[in-house]
Amino acid sequence: GEEANNIKLGWDLISHSWPKCFYTEDWFEVLPKVISSGEIIKKISLNKAQKFNLPDDVLIIAGTTDSNAGVIAANSSKEEGVTILGSTIVIKKFVDKPIIFKGVTNHRVGGKWLTGGASNTGGCVLKKFFLDQEIEELSKQINPDFESGLKLLPLASRGERFPVNDENLEPILKPRPTSDALYLHALLEGLAKIEKKGWDTLYKKGVTYPERIITIGKGALNFQWQKIREKIIGIPIRKNSNPPAIGVAIIALEAILINKK
Repeated sequence: GEEANNIKLGWDLISHSWPKCFYTEDWFEVLPKVISSGEIIKKISLNKAQKFNLPDDVLIIAGTTDSNAGVIAANSSKEEGVTILGSTIVIKKFVDKPIIFKGVTNHRVGGKWLTGGASNTGGCVLKKFFLDQEIEELSKQINPDFESGLKLLPLASRGERFPVNDENLEPILKPRPTSDALYLHALLEGLAKIEKKGWDTLYKKGVTYPERIITIGKGALNFQWQKIREKIIGIPIRKNSNPPAIGVAIIALEAILINKK
């Protein structure tokens, strides 16, 4: 198992080990052997190579999580932050050392620490009220230079993990105006405020504000949302359309180049 994909199972990235209490459990022996991202596991099996019509010397290399792969694909620098706008909102930034705080996650990617957090909300709350085509059409009616005048907390359901770790936090989705475009405007503002609070939370824990935010994910395609975010967060934003698959391809390429040296 690759280490970033085993954090929720209990793997400690700093000590490179499982919690001490795991070692006395009957099921300890079935836990995966944890390896680093980019580590070469072995060559492809002959059966699999034949099944997929691949060369028999193809190397199997440990990847990383989808969000980490997205950050690598975006080719972000230490001065930049990355926001993934998918069904949830995830923010990440490279740091010198891991940040230990409830709700904050740390990963080791390419020998560097990547810290951040994931909200429970994002595109998932928009889809509770609108179809994708409706979001696209209604967004064109939004003028991001003006505020909606509504104060919403657009959580998909009760409970949040980041930037506020509160399982009882209630969403605020009313009042809903007659205009669907105005309601979408207010939802996008609420999501932008959650993202801003995420960057503010990291800053309070010692992470410098990014000089620029790179946005990936389906939400990055929404021009009005980007302008609303830039206005609320106060940081320049650019989008990146490289899929996470490019990130894991980069991991694999670097592993092969290092192996050849």
